[in-house]
Amino acid sequence: GHNYTSETSTELSICSVCGEENKTVPNGGCYISLDGSVYNPGDEFPEEVKLGDVFVYGEYEYCYKAEYSDGYWKKDLTQIGWGVRVLDKRKTAYESVLTSINNQPVTSLSYTYFDCDNIVKTPTIPSTITNLDSTFRQCDSLVDASDLVIPEGVTCMFATFCESYALSSAPTIPSTKAMTVALFVTD
Repeated sequence: GHNYTSETSTELSICSVCGEENKTVPNGGCYISLDGSVYNPGDEFPEEVKLGDVFVYGEYEYCYKAEYSDGYWKKDLTQIGWGVRVLDKRKTAYESVLTSINNQPVTSLSYTYFDCDNIVKTPTIPSTITNLDSTFRQCDSLVDASDLVIPEGVTCMFATFCESYALSSAPTIPSTKAMTVALFVTD
């Protein structure tokens, strides 16, 4: 695995719009194309984002048109944007994920915090997110998620808090037109 860390928390907001305003890989980041090309801090992002490209920054690893599940990235040609996974599941809190990378939105938090046993507070979820499938599944220390704001564009919340048995307060669910909701499904 890769071990990359952010040098400062202020870089997160600078990179949140990785695109027109920032066409280079930020300090603490690393972009790896599916063909194996590596782009380090200061390098320009590749011109085209491709299925399976990976970006590591801060506390997260992002994969384009993929969702992390069962220990590996599942690529999906129909997915729009990036999926995300945490690099260290032992933390009690996490910074917010990026909203876009190289002009493509971060859209899926499927299994992002799965099995993060020590997480006690949910991070802010960007408005670009549409998929919260099993996002906080098996988060044993998560008690209160009532402050979590679910973006209006979310269309899937299947098993979002499944097997997070300590959870006593859930977030308000937006009245989105087409949403799959089954927050607390158990196997």
